[in-house]
Amino acid sequence: AATDAAAGAASSADGWRVGIRDPRAPESLAAVVTLADGASTASSGDYERFFEVDGVRYAHIVDPRSGLPARGVAAVSVIAPSGMDADALSTTLYVLGPGRGACLLETRPGAGALWFLDDGGSAERPLTALVAGERAGAFSRAGESQDGFGVASADDPARAFERARCTTEG
Repeated sequence: AATDAAAGAASSADGWRVGIRDPRAPESLAAVVTLADGASTASSGDYERFFEVDGVRYAHIVDPRSGLPARGVAAVSVIAPSGMDADALSTTLYVLGPGRGACLLETRPGAGALWFLDDGGSAERPLTALVAGERAGAFSRAGESQDGFGVASADDPARAFERARCTTEG
């Protein structure tokens, strides 16, 4: 998992803005997470370490319940109070997916997650994205940036991510 932490005064009153890569278009940003001082973020996904068999992508992350590569999620990014929590949660939430992951996040104060589902998205139709947890509002879709870095958060509430619902099924 890739991990970032915020420290010191941010250039924005809201906090540090960190861009989150699009798991199917790595040269693009799909989202932005805003970190307050001391918060950390980590991401896990199938877009850097993976293999393909017969056109199916398999992540390097193994689901301990089956012993097989985890399936159904392209990437997850997490915000948490510490880097250790963010790193552990990103891998765990990748395996659990948004339904069970939303249940776990209900027990983790100060944490939130953004999942990109492996649902065949394309340039015309982005991957489905869901958020959950106390800090779900820290994630927003990437917008146009004035500084050329592409990490401006989208101010339009219509561009907010849909919330994942806690479910123990599946």
